[in-house]
Amino acid sequence: MKRIFYSILLLISLYSCGKKDKFECGVQNEMAPADDSSSLFIPNAFSPDGNGLNDVFVPFTRNMDSVHFAVYDTDNRLIFETHELYKGWMPDNAESGLTLYHYKVMAKSHQGYTYNRCGDFYVYKCLPKGFDASTLVFGDQYDPNAPDGYLKGSSAETFLLCK
Repeated sequence: MKRIFYSILLLISLYSCGKKDKFECGVQNEMAPADDSSSLFIPNAFSPDGNGLNDVFVPFTRNMDSVHFAVYDTDNRLIFETHELYKGWMPDNAESGLTLYHYKVMAKSHQGYTYNRCGDFYVYKCLPKGFDASTLVFGDQYDPNAPDGYLKGSSAETFLLCK
């Protein structure tokens, strides 16, 4: 039941792949077998402001043997790619406000299950007027022991409004 809810949560919070905005990644979000103890959590926002909190966009994995992680800009150009577990991406020059990017992640668990995920995420500098901050999920909210895989509403980020 926990795994089903977590999968649904990922789909809702990270949007769907193959949207109308040209980012078609051809990835299916499937549930892992019940006997697979691994997990994959991908935030939908991070804030590269140098304060040591959520400064890098990285997929959080547990009990994984390998990962392929790629970041694309809104024109679907590959701007970052790695096969290293726990290696993340930080933009060279983040714009102000919220900047949209796309990701693809393929991770293989110790038990041999392959996780495939894709979606959108934001580089957060400040919130545009009218943007609902409750839709942002940061890496500091990840807790593999939490019932849903993350702690709702518990990010330590300070939400600033854009001027």
